[in-house]
Amino acid sequence: MPAQLESTPSWPRTMARPATPATRVASLLALTLVATLARPAAAALAPAARARMVASSRVGREVVAGLEAAGSVRVMVSFALPAGGRRADAVAEARAGILAGLPAGSFTVRRVFRAVEAVAGDASPAAILALLDRGDVVRIDVDAPGAANLTQALPIMHITDVKARAGRAAVPAAGRPGPAPRTTTATAPT
Repeated sequence: MPAQLESTPSWPRTMARPATPATRVASLLALTLVATLARPAAAALAPAARARMVASSRVGREVVAGLEAAGSVRVMVSFALPAGGRRADAVAEARAGILAGLPAGSFTVRRVFRAVEAVAGDASPAAILALLDRGDVVRIDVDAPGAANLTQALPIMHITDVKARAGRAAVPAAGRPGPAPRTTTATAPT
């Protein structure tokens, strides 16, 4: 038998090599290292920053807890407006001033409002501390996701009646049958 055939591995070259205990350990260590580096690390909130946020009456407890857990938190920042001028212009100017005063990369805007003195976004501890330095920032709270539910509001506001009169199906409220459509008889002028 030729020497080449003796050194040829017993598995096909297109298949992976059989796993041995040594290769398993090395593979697990490499996988753990990759998973650790790929995951964003939760930045620990500095004790002085935490104390300042807690002492402030303008930062919600959930914001501090979120920063301790994840290093960044989704917040709603409400601010005061200067007196006078058009409301939409005043909101835009105040918001621009607040956002311009934040450290670069510390706040990611999620939503802005045209006539409401608030801005929603993802904030780091540096952003929260910079916001606390501003006198026009009234409150910083968690911007919890939510959805509107009009199930009870529609009948109270008689929208079901309006829809019924318009020829659309009435929307029942929370398992109750919708109100009977009002019928009117129109008389043609003679």
